[in-house]
Amino acid sequence: YVSDHILLLILIFSYPKLLHEFRALEPVSEELTPLGYHLAQLPVSIHIGKLLLYGAMFKCIDPILTIAAALSSRSPFMFPLEVR
Repeated sequence: YVSDHILLLILIFSYPKLLHEFRALEPVSEELTPLGYHLAQLPVSIHIGKLLLYGAMFKCIDPILTIAAALSSRSPFMFPLEVR
């Protein structure tokens, strides 16, 4: 497992403004909120992670997993011209 301090540094340097918008960082102290801690543990983008966490909280994880899978993959209709 990665220590909390390393996760915090990775998140802050990668997405500082986005973390404040998602309320994953405390405004003044720059410490992770509980939401930020859980987002740091997930191997997905912040947007998808927040979607997954709220889906679990509201007990509607099955449809949320489908939506998250669709959002995190490329469109099946987008292929290079060589493949067509």
